[in-house]
Amino acid sequence: MNTFVFLSLFLALGIIYLIIGFIASKRIKDNNDYFLAGRKLGFWPLSLTLIATQLGGGVILGTCEESYSSGLYGIFYTLGICLGFWVLACGFAGKLRGFNVCTISELLEKKYRSTFLRKIASILSVMSLGGILIGLVVASRKFMLGIGIDNEWILAIFWLSLIAYTVIGGLKAVVMTDTLQVGVILAVFTCVLAYVFFSNPEYLLSTKAMRASTPSGGASSYLSLLLMPMLFSLVEQDLAQRFFSAKSKKTAIMASACAGLLLLLFSIVPITIGILAKNADIVIPDGSSVLMVTISFLTNDIVTAFVSCAVLAAIISTADSLLCAMSSLIAQDFNFPFLKNMTKLTFSKLVTFILGIVIIGMGAFFDDILKIYIQSYSLPVCALFAPMIFCFFTDRLSKTAAFMAVFSGLSAFVVLSLYPIGFSTEILAVAVSFIGYALGMSYDKIKE
Repeated sequence: MNTFVFLSLFLALGIIYLIIGFIASKRIKDNNDYFLAGRKLGFWPLSLTLIATQLGGGVILGTCEESYSSGLYGIFYTLGICLGFWVLACGFAGKLRGFNVCTISELLEKKYRSTFLRKIASILSVMSLGGILIGLVVASRKFMLGIGIDNEWILAIFWLSLIAYTVIGGLKAVVMTDTLQVGVILAVFTCVLAYVFFSNPEYLLSTKAMRASTPSGGASSYLSLLLMPMLFSLVEQDLAQRFFSAKSKKTAIMASACAGLLLLLFSIVPITIGILAKNADIVIPDGSSVLMVTISFLTNDIVTAFVSCAVLAAIISTADSLLCAMSSLIAQDFNFPFLKNMTKLTFSKLVTFILGIVIIGMGAFFDDILKIYIQSYSLPVCALFAPMIFCFFTDRLSKTAAFMAVFSGLSAFVVLSLYPIGFSTEILAVAVSFIGYALGMSYDKIKE
């Protein structure tokens, strides 16, 4: 790879993002502006920022790696995300906008009339989003190794610049940079796919990888890979934050449908490159990215530099969303009396900064991208999906049922993770959570 071209593009992107952050900050007056962009997001900004929340290390790097090892089965993770978008487009996205709340945990408090439930939901959501963000730190590290850059300072600068513009501009800056990033990603990868196809058609047309495609983790693991992202979309704070910020219910629904379609079309790129790498018998060094090693092998240094920056933009597009969502939960769901003299907006920015620094440090201790993602998805889904889904259909809700669903789902997830029984841990835990909810409802009826 041409390191000079890469670093030049890297620096240019960083400067542009910081400028966008400062521009966005001029219109921020309170937490409503900082975390919800004034609830004025239109169709295209909302569609693109929804795509950006998912177009990170999992969809690009993780899907490419899974396609390299399992062929077309690599689409399961991305397909699960797309199904989540389409489920939301069936009316759930509009209902989220209509609730007029700021966080998923606030919605649960409003519906179940329990501040304690709000705290539990917020903690679980922060842990989940933090896990996904750690996965992105891992993805960025593997990405750097894949292009031959083993310099911790460059990686640190990358993350510090992301933290900086998110702290400065909040969700407005995130949405503005997302629009730019999605455009860069789509343009670069479309051109690269065309380049690879016309220069190496024999690898793409080979069916060897397709014939060898068998689910390496078994059918139940792939079922989890499909269902967990889909179910998580209904309890995911960074997605919900976008719908809370939409200017109308109709905008939220249409943008969700559009995001699912565009993301599915884009997934052709990492899947194709993963299968191509398998067909070409490209050896991937331990700890390196299948995507970057393959691009480096099949193209030239300049193309590799541009793809590197596109991957960087993809990681940023998801990471800033997660960071903003996490800080939204902590800043709005918890009180810190010792900081009572600090304005809410200043406190929100401080939380965003501290979270970003902590996540960077934790990312050094993990390695498997998709495993981190699925575990992070599973935690809130197993505990919160049951009480959350009923919020969309009725106002006659049971606080007891909600607590039993959370406790039983979380307990089942922990026990089955430690002692697996040969079927999807996550699906069984969700089923147990619904049973817990039903028992809670029955208990309340007996008391009456």
